[in-house]
Amino acid sequence: MQILTKYKGGSLANSPTADALLSPKDAVEVRREFITESSTTAHTFVITGAPTVTRSSTAESGVWTTTTNATPAAYALASAVPVTKAASGRLISYECYAAMTDVTTASIAMFVGLSSSGTLCPVTTAGVPDATRSSIGFAFIQGNILGCFGSAGTVTLATGNTAGTFRRLGFVVKGTTTIDWYIDGAYVTSSTTVPTTAMFESYSTAAAAATGVSIDWTHIAYSR
Repeated sequence: MQILTKYKGGSLANSPTADALLSPKDAVEVRREFITESSTTAHTFVITGAPTVTRSSTAESGVWTTTTNATPAAYALASAVPVTKAASGRLISYECYAAMTDVTTASIAMFVGLSSSGTLCPVTTAGVPDATRSSIGFAFIQGNILGCFGSAGTVTLATGNTAGTFRRLGFVVKGTTTIDWYIDGAYVTSSTTVPTTAMFESYSTAAAAATGVSIDWTHIAYSR
């Protein structure tokens, strides 16, 4: 992945992640700009379930669009190793610029965020957390964006989204007590259930259909 400091649709200046960027000795920062990778060179990502991963040659800065194969739960584009985990006193902030590719089919759910599984989608085809996995992130389902937390928690963050419309999706995890949710840089609501398992960066789809999610960039930061 190439590392940039300016992103399409947003910047570090107006990101909800600013509070986590203390100093190199106090915080870890991961910035991903999907520019040069192809479906056969995932680099720091692991591709599970043989999805199709394509990169737009016309979109600004490059956009990855992933589509599913015939095995619903066994599809994921995830970091090769866990990137972080919630802990007392730790601040975790996450933001990505993503779009759903299907807003009408009831049995298609797409996920972006952090997942306890590096190989399986952490949400079901109904867009709710899978009871056998844990997550902190966003599920797209029929034009709705849900915040998912733990193995059962959801909160509706936005409705009426259109296919192909990119949204800035962010959350800030405060210790083991609170998750603050953001859409397009604006605070929406908070949740008080915080999973404490190690989390992979995950982009995945719970559906057996040729649809998926488009990702432009991701920014993760957390205090040590």
